[in-house]
Amino acid sequence: MMYKSDDIRKIIRDVLLPIVGKKCALFNLPYHDNIGDVLIWEGEEAFFKDNDIDCVGHFSIYSFDQFQFGPEVTICIHGGGHIGDTWRGFQLEINKIVQSYPNNRIVIFPQSVYYKDIKCAQFDSELFGTHHDLFICARDRMSFDFLRRFFKNTILLVPDMALYIGQKKEEEQSGKKLFLKRSDKEAVDLFKFSMDGLEIHDWPTVEYVYTAKSRVLITKGDRIRRKLLRIGMKLAPRIPVFCFLERRVIESLQSGNYDIGTKWRICYDEMNYLFYLNRFKLNGRLNRVIDWFANTCFRPITVSYGIDFINQYDVVYTTRLHGGILSMILGKTCYFVDNSNHKISSFYNTWSEYLGDDVFMV
Repeated sequence: MMYKSDDIRKIIRDVLLPIVGKKCALFNLPYHDNIGDVLIWEGEEAFFKDNDIDCVGHFSIYSFDQFQFGPEVTICIHGGGHIGDTWRGFQLEINKIVQSYPNNRIVIFPQSVYYKDIKCAQFDSELFGTHHDLFICARDRMSFDFLRRFFKNTILLVPDMALYIGQKKEEEQSGKKLFLKRSDKEAVDLFKFSMDGLEIHDWPTVEYVYTAKSRVLITKGDRIRRKLLRIGMKLAPRIPVFCFLERRVIESLQSGNYDIGTKWRICYDEMNYLFYLNRFKLNGRLNRVIDWFANTCFRPITVSYGIDFINQYDVVYTTRLHGGILSMILGKTCYFVDNSNHKISSFYNTWSEYLGDDVFMV
């Protein structure tokens, strides 16, 4: 049995289309180094495009401001594993969004839910309960049952949004095997596994951020452009000017003879430079420029980098959920290894009938 991509996409459409509507804004976006989170974002954008939904705004925790929308706009919150107390900062941002839009429908895209402290769950439940039109989507049965128990909002069971990307062509067989081993707070003890014959990596983006001793070399053209940015911010910062200058970065990435890893590093470093200017020099006036740059450049390059990375291998063992999801999308043999909060096994057990004969839980 092959991975049932069309069936998964139909489940997502059937549940979400009646509640999202035709105009939305997408919040809590991942402008960071986790390819898996960006794959979820890619699936959300594919869902909007495929169903003619007009996404009128993109926002992250780094660029959030209380941008006002009419009541016809649905506030969509990026999916992932952020409801709970494992990644508490992201949950607090979700709480802020819920409080900021009392008159708009809010749809939280599919999430894994994990709380160590039930008091945190009770606090979040009370806050969510103050909103009269809030839908929470769980991406696994364990999260669904927990939300139904503690939260009084409408709870829906929906597959992870990265699965909406659909199947892509796999590369020719290489004979190589990967152990995609996460290195953050959700990591688990893997001494019980034999690593013989496996290449062991985290996402290459994470390895770059955690281990790189130097950044990508800045060319003369980059130095001139950054000098213009600093001059512009001293005079009269205007979004069109900054967008024009940042478009030069995108054009150079498209025309330059760079491998995908170098493209990503240039793009990531540019994002962080914009964060620096925005926070310390411009008091948030670059928020919309950052959102535009992330959606136009950072997202597509990050997705391409993830695909290029996984396509090097025929077999993937993974403690990262989206390492497995991307492997399925690319037609690889995949072995899921559970993480510390069991979100992988719960995802697998919930949707195993759709995942195909080359996908296993070990």
